Amino acid sequence: MTNPDSSPDHPSSPDHQVLDRVDAYLDAVPRTDADVVDVGAFTLFVGRGAWPYYARPARNQAGPILVADVRRAIDAARERGIEPELEWVHDLHPELVDAVRSAGMSVSLHPLLVYGGTAAMPPDLPAEYRLRLLDVDDDTIDADLGAARAVTEIAFAGLIPERTDEQPAGESDRELAAAMGQAGPDHVAHLKARLRAGYTALVVVADEHGTVAAGSVQPIDAVRARDGSEFGAAEVVGIATLPSARRRGLGGAITTYLTELALARGADLVLLSAADDATAQIYRRAGYLDVGQVGAATMPPSAPEKAFGYGPLEPRPTTGLARTPVDSGPLDRAASPWRP
Repeated sequence: MTNPDSSPDHPSSPDHQVLDRVDAYLDAVPRTDADVVDVGAFTLFVGRGAWPYYARPARNQAGPILVADVRRAIDAARERGIEPELEWVHDLHPELVDAVRSAGMSVSLHPLLVYGGTAAMPPDLPAEYRLRLLDVDDDTIDADLGAARAVTEIAFAGLIPERTDEQPAGESDRELAAAMGQAGPDHVAHLKARLRAGYTALVVVADEHGTVAAGSVQPIDAVRARDGSEFGAAEVVGIATLPSARRRGLGGAITTYLTELALARGADLVLLSAADDATAQIYRRAGYLDVGQVGAATMPPSAPEKAFGYGPLEPRPTTGLARTPVDSGPLDRAASPWRP
């Protein structure tokens, strides 16, 4: 006879326990700089700083989430001048795909992975590159944050094509990065505060000409699971490489470094989500294991409600990479270091 407790959906199964810990972390991380609004089946996070946030299923939500619940969350966001966005662990709330679509939102699903302890890919960088953990007290921190932001936006917004044999290596993306390399003062101040508080750690990779890749990790020292246990957790986000510097192992090296940094600082769980399966393969080689999917939803771009739009270079919580589409949807969490 099959033990019902061994079912992946059973609360006591190992798979469900991992997903619950992931969900607990994802509920905890925006609380570091967002106000919390109870919206029935959802918790709406309202950013106190430069970053916009989203709604996600309330941790105490036991039953299925309905279309009416989604509409209530959308209304609550609009009432506060926030563009409606939802994020959730799909395996815990699979009904949300149909519910958010019925409420008029676009949906995307992304691979969800956790570190399993064995990396198959060496973290070594090619000799011409140097990886550096940013120090908020460095004299160059404002310029470093601006360069990291520019790299992230270029890498994930598809602003320029991959290089060709006719194009000098790095010419167009480096010029664009240099032109964009000024992060707004609100973003700089916000991110510096997070760096100083230990809520974010950010690394850049540079060659002799400047920054070509970046990534960050968002640690939380004490997260409480549903069973009452406490654990440390961190999410690796914003792994970005300029098109001209790709296929050199920079993304894998950054992932490995940030993972080891999170573990050294006490994380019991390190997670990330990927834009699509091809991107997830980089993280699998770095020792990450698939545990499920995360869902994300926004209002369609053509909807008249999009009055609360982002600026032209405002990084989204996720990016315009190819992804596992249910509809056209938002960008994936790993794409931006500017918001948990």
